Amino acid sequence: MKRKISWGLLAVWFLAAAAFAVPDFSGEWVIRSAGRDTGTTARLNWTTRKWRAEMHMGRSFSMTMIGRVDINKLWVLNAGSRTYTESALDFMRSPMISGRYPGETARRPVGREEINSVMCNKFEVNYEFRGERKRAYQWISVDNQIAMKTADAGGTWSNEIRNLRIGVQPAALFELPSGYRRVPIPRI
Repeated sequence: MKRKISWGLLAVWFLAAAAFAVPDFSGEWVIRSAGRDTGTTARLNWTTRKWRAEMHMGRSFSMTMIGRVDINKLWVLNAGSRTYTESALDFMRSPMISGRYPGETARRPVGREEINSVMCNKFEVNYEFRGERKRAYQWISVDNQIAMKTADAGGTWSNEIRNLRIGVQPAALFELPSGYRRVPIPRI
């Protein structure tokens, strides 16, 4: 269940940022479920049309995902076996950093709040996901339009960026590491 939540949250976060003027940054991405820390965190790196998330889910599972909007690819790296899978980039595996939700039907401002020392505009967002109507809140930084926090209106999940650092990211972070071998995507 935790992995399903994590993938869904990733879906709702990255791709749309490519269309907006979000600055290059890094930070820690923290995912919560039912108000509790799921143990899922990621070191997040963002640059125009490229992203990297080094995820850790508890003590037993970790992976690195590299999303390349510019070439429509998602690589999921397994450092232990020095292998990777490759697929087309989609909203289901891409955190959204700013802008509209996929399937968004309405957005309204509901105030201002500070999230992790960053002043944000808070929005109520209505959207459709897999044929269901959903509602969430999104806190977008006033200064640079980064989604600092996103939360389900019913409190079932949330994610936020901590320790935000604006600045140029090393280009090598968004490339396949040398010596990795491509393997087929496992069937679940």
